[in-house]
Amino acid sequence: AGTAANVIPATAHFDATVRTFSDTAHATVRAAFERTVHGVAAAHGVRAEIDYVEQYPPTVNHPDEAAFALATARDILGADHAFEAPKPMAGSEDFSFVLREVP
Repeated sequence: AGTAANVIPATAHFDATVRTFSDTAHATVRAAFERTVHGVAAAHGVRAEIDYVEQYPPTVNHPDEAAFALATARDILGADHAFEAPKPMAGSEDFSFVLREVP
């Protein structure tokens, strides 16, 4: 916002990326984000406009298919070379659209 440190700009712009692991979590995060933005704006006597663009749904693997893929990888590569990560990775890609149609 603005071009000089000693000038209060007329407008400010904020960009962010939101990644979640379920549609429910995404709805919760979005609602909290909107509440927070409007609350901070109101506290400072300004107005905020939100243009929240959802680009990709969460990538959620079907449990049975994920288990099959893991078992297959262990069979081919050996149990020491294929594992289930303890925490999901927050990648952002369009494969989530495929998984919604084909587990």
